[in-house]
Amino acid sequence: MSISRQIKLILIALLFTALLVINAQKNEKVILWINLQKETNYYDDLEYGQDVAMFLNDSIETIGKKFEINSDDFSGISLSYLKEVYSQNPHPKTILPSELLNYYKANIATISYNLTKEKDHSSLDIHFEYMDCLIIKTYSNLDDKEMYYITENFVENITRCIANSFIGKQTDVVFAGTDHAISLLTFKAAKIIEPKSKIGLFVFDEHVDIYGLKDNENIVTKANVFGKLLLEGYVDYVVFIGSSEAAKSIIGTSADKNFTRKDIFDKISVYSDADLKESNFQHILNKEMNEMKKKGITNVMVSVDTDVLPLQYTGFEYSILAPAIGKIRHNGKNRTDLTLAEFQEGFSIGMEPYELKQHIGAIKYSTLSSGMNFGASNGSIIILGDIQELLPKQDINFETTKAAMEIVASLFG
Repeated sequence: MSISRQIKLILIALLFTALLVINAQKNEKVILWINLQKETNYYDDLEYGQDVAMFLNDSIETIGKKFEINSDDFSGISLSYLKEVYSQNPHPKTILPSELLNYYKANIATISYNLTKEKDHSSLDIHFEYMDCLIIKTYSNLDDKEMYYITENFVENITRCIANSFIGKQTDVVFAGTDHAISLLTFKAAKIIEPKSKIGLFVFDEHVDIYGLKDNENIVTKANVFGKLLLEGYVDYVVFIGSSEAAKSIIGTSADKNFTRKDIFDKISVYSDADLKESNFQHILNKEMNEMKKKGITNVMVSVDTDVLPLQYTGFEYSILAPAIGKIRHNGKNRTDLTLAEFQEGFSIGMEPYELKQHIGAIKYSTLSSGMNFGASNGSIIILGDIQELLPKQDINFETTKAAMEIVASLFG
């Protein structure tokens, strides 16, 4: 081949690359904010309440006395407070900082349900509203199996509505919301956008979110969402980063006692604070990228729970335990006693926003260097991942929201 022909081919390749870059830069950056409202008399539906009570039971001598409560009534106290928490979420335009709303487009979806459980039967009201989609349903006298199939159908319909709203548009999307169960929508939508993808997922979270799994018919909650995604094949490998030592220690026993799908644990890796101290993040990342390639992963995505931030931030689902919430929790009265989150037993130290940004940047670079895709794409829309557990009424001075928006910016890159 002549030198001039080689130069022409190089110039064509550079021009093609430049066009791809220009085209990518034209993509509209969209935050899909999903506000989930819950109302229920069914304590297990508010997740984590029983786990908190069990944790307190194990630590009652060193921690429980500080709260002047006993293990028997702590569950009720925490769950009644969580119900109050979820009723506080206002319109999202009061949540997202105005300067970021001006920079990113915000699409807004609302999901709400009212669940009443009596003995072996339940009543359920569900509502979904997003763009041209409106679903309003009322059910009564449901058994558990009927509840499961209704929930699955509802989730399928709203996921397809969300995915279809982006089809044909030049859009980069990050999901954000009030509940980590919403991640089911994120990664189901990713599979709709790119059906042949095998998704590897990095999850920055205080918890491992595979609690209470059954072999099948798992109704999604924030407590089981990533186990459900693995069981149903929407993601193929999950790496939890920044989990507490307590969460890591129960990884093999956190499912239902009758759970037989032990192979699911081969698709999970967990790294706690101690692990991150012993081995730097890049070393862990290299190891997990190699593992993903062995497993045939084609697409890498990221999910962030705001409870992975340090304790001075607020707005996560354990806000009943966070120091900055003391005034809200105690009817405006300042309290000087420690809250549960200030004890090291069972809680991670947390990552600062700049650390999360660095980690996400490293994941993106390593993904592309390894020949995998970051996010799920059909050529025009790219779903990059999500950030969840923003509870705005408890977010003092919007500190957690501002941190979350820094993380969103790093996902968009």
